[in-house]
Amino acid sequence: MSFISIIDGSLGGSAGNTGKVVEKIASTLDSADHDGAVFFLAEKMIHPDDLPKSDAFIFTTGTYWDSWGSPLQRFLELATPTELKDPWVGKPVAIVVTGHSVGAKGILSRLMGVLNTFGMFIPPLCGMTYTLAASCAAENAIGWEDDFWSLEDLNVVLYNLELASHIRGNWKVWNVDGNPSRIWIKE
Repeated sequence: MSFISIIDGSLGGSAGNTGKVVEKIASTLDSADHDGAVFFLAEKMIHPDDLPKSDAFIFTTGTYWDSWGSPLQRFLELATPTELKDPWVGKPVAIVVTGHSVGAKGILSRLMGVLNTFGMFIPPLCGMTYTLAASCAAENAIGWEDDFWSLEDLNVVLYNLELASHIRGNWKVWNVDGNPSRIWIKE
C-alpha cells in the first residue's frame, strides 16, 4: 500500500474544476485501497515540512494566463529550500493540469521540469491535461475521440504512479545553494 499526497494548486480549491478532478482521483485511490492526503493550497497553504511521509505525489492545477495557479507558485517558493531533500528525492510524481481552452500542455511541461529539479521522477504517462476545449472536441470527434485526454485516462496515470511508488533507489543529487533567498546583488 502506498501513501500518496495530492497537492492542488488551483485558485478554485475544492469547489473548482480542478477540485472535481482531485475528487475523482481521491475516490479512485480510495477504491484501490491506498492511503493518502489531499491539500487544497487555495484553502490552506502548507509548508513542505507539514507534508506526511509520502511514497508518491500528484500535483494538480488549473491554467491561469499561461501559468499554474498562484497557490502552487507560492508553495513552490516555500519548498525551494527543500529542493533535492526529503520529501522529494526519488519520489514519483504525476501532474494533471486543467484548463478552459489553451495553455495547459505548456504548463504541464514546465511543471514536469520544476518537479524533476526538486528530485522527483515522472513515470511513463503520468502527466496529462484535461480541458473544456478537448472535452467538447472529443464529444464530436467520431473516430478520433481516443486522440484527446479524458478523465478515464486518470486510471492509467494512477496505475503507473502507484507502480512507480514501489521503486527504491540510492539516488544521487548535485549540490544546490542552501540559501536561495540570500542577497547576491552587490551595491
